[in-house]
Amino acid sequence: MHFNDIPELIGVFCDLVIAHKAMVGRHVLHGDLSPNNIIIYKGKGYFIDFDHAKFLNDDGKADASPRSTGTIPYISFHVLCLMGDGHLVQHTPCNDLELLFYILLEFTVMYLGPKGILAPQPSEEALQWDAIRRWGLTYKSITHDGLMTSSMWKREFIRGLTDLPLITPYFLPCQPLLDEWCQTISSASTQSMTLSHDQICDILTWGLDMVSKQDVNIPPPTSESASQSAATVAPSLPDPSLAVRRSCHSKQAPVKR
Repeated sequence: MHFNDIPELIGVFCDLVIAHKAMVGRHVLHGDLSPNNIIIYKGKGYFIDFDHAKFLNDDGKADASPRSTGTIPYISFHVLCLMGDGHLVQHTPCNDLELLFYILLEFTVMYLGPKGILAPQPSEEALQWDAIRRWGLTYKSITHDGLMTSSMWKREFIRGLTDLPLITPYFLPCQPLLDEWCQTISSASTQSMTLSHDQICDILTWGLDMVSKQDVNIPPPTSESASQSAATVAPSLPDPSLAVRRSCHSKQAPVKR
């Protein structure tokens, strides 16, 4: 999924949330949202590959199933916990709204900029603090323990109990948007509330407006310079003796439309 700049990327996720709301209105869930099942065409975001689509019942949930579908690094922590415990899984629309957050977050960590230029791989020492890549590693071991571990890491991250992700310099303007989305997921999970499409649309619209007003003009890295950027994006390791709870909440809340 290649994009041209940050405003286009945020706009694409707005498109996806709107499309997802329309699908839910027709009682359909995609069933396997991931970067591989999203495309950008003429600046707009679209879902593709509905092989694992599910129908929603009148209660807004899919039928309970002993087996879940999806790609582990992007599945919501609640669904991963059910899978790890061996419980029946009922997918809901709000699970997908959390899942879309993980996809956008991964873009800001795994890439140096648009056009698919990957960020340098962290050292083994730094990797233990990198939540995004740890979620990906559990995908290689789809066992009950692996699912529970991934669920725990995601839950701790969403609730502000782990270190900030290693966002690359180009994507730093996305930080307030990601913080707000993260906080919204956290509040919904701790207060047993349901995420809504309108909430996430408001956050994305607010983030897009904020980025546009900043007149962000960070030149994207070239493929030649990517290999020279490792020192720039290499993380400084946090002190494991410091148990500091970060706050996901941004300084400015999104304005309701």
